[in-house]
Amino acid sequence: MRNTSPLPTISTASAHADLLASMGLTLDDMDQAIVDGLIQFKKATKLHPVTHGGITAWGEINATLRAKLIGKSIGWSYKHQAGLTITHNKELGISIIVTSGDKDTGLLDGSPSTKNKKGPSTRNIVTNNLTLDLFHDLGENNSGVAQLHTNKVDPTETWVLLYHIDMVRKEARYELSLPASIVQVHGQEGKLKIDSWKSRIIFEPLPFDGAITSTSQDEIDSTEEISFEVSKKE
Repeated sequence: MRNTSPLPTISTASAHADLLASMGLTLDDMDQAIVDGLIQFKKATKLHPVTHGGITAWGEINATLRAKLIGKSIGWSYKHQAGLTITHNKELGISIIVTSGDKDTGLLDGSPSTKNKKGPSTRNIVTNNLTLDLFHDLGENNSGVAQLHTNKVDPTETWVLLYHIDMVRKEARYELSLPASIVQVHGQEGKLKIDSWKSRIIFEPLPFDGAITSTSQDEIDSTEEISFEVSKKE
């Protein structure tokens, strides 16, 4: 498992490249995943179903992120479990789920929440993260108590790659954030959303019209390292 250190509450990704590296990630990994998702989103036309652009973008972000990480041969894998699409690394003790966020996503002064409604599986992930925090505190103050209970929870910490495609600003914004709470959507019984975060690592937005290059399908299939250029907003 990776060595843990104090997490930034809200900060830019460029200021925490070392933290990303401890998670087996780079700025380029994250950029390319969003770039490929944005390219798929832009391919949708008026003839497609209204959900087509969003669904294909989400799928491509997952596929590219996995291709980048698995190609490193440092323990990354993936699974579909209890309705969730998860990219995970047991050795590092980290999982990532990809989901769209609201208009505050990727803004340093924003307070984002997940856009699409979530179910019990996501609630369990957030609860597990909070339980890990509790055990960490117990380990500092009363290690014997923590040791008695650590086998009852999943030791994997789950982060959310939260992204928002902004049609007004013509950019895709995103962040890698650690959930702190999940609440029921008003008037929709059984539907939940993550609405607060223990830590938010915010990346530079990617403009719609930048010189962006897609990952080819052959490269995704082979999961080899991919070189690319991303034009970021000045």
